[in-house]
Amino acid sequence: MKFDATWKSDVREELLVWSRDVLSKRSEHFSGQPPCPFAFPAMKSGRVDVLFGNKEEVQRVCSLWDDMEYDLIIVVPTDESWNGSDIEAWCESMNPELRKEDLTLMAFVPDRPTCSGQSESEICNWTPLVEEEYPMVFIQSLSKLRIATEHLESKGYYKNCTLEFMEYVRNRSERN
Repeated sequence: MKFDATWKSDVREELLVWSRDVLSKRSEHFSGQPPCPFAFPAMKSGRVDVLFGNKEEVQRVCSLWDDMEYDLIIVVPTDESWNGSDIEAWCESMNPELRKEDLTLMAFVPDRPTCSGQSESEICNWTPLVEEEYPMVFIQSLSKLRIATEHLESKGYYKNCTLEFMEYVRNRSERN
């Protein structure tokens, strides 16, 4: 995979399109709410930043975290040796310490998504701009994540989700 300026621009654009065309569309699975009602408004308002790098970039972002500037920072790994289960394990190993700073890391690895039970037709109803899928590390405030989760839960958002997904939601909010 090449990580040139064009690829990075395409990834940024793809994440914006994905948040608008997939994550913002109402879903029966989520009680008539979008899969992620916060994604597109945050992207559109500039409250999300997309960076590229490795573990050191994630650590740098965490050390400089400023809740006032961003709701979410996504780091797309560009170190091909850092992938898959390595990213997931590293993020989980970092979370206990980051919890003290009110931060959490969530890994997204394309070949290991967490299944909510949402239909494939809703998830796949868009055209990616980047041919090859890529992992991502999401960095955000743990307390804001908890508030958002509680808000969605109060609206029946999770009632159709799988037990596996609900365990994932509980684990990401607790981050012991």
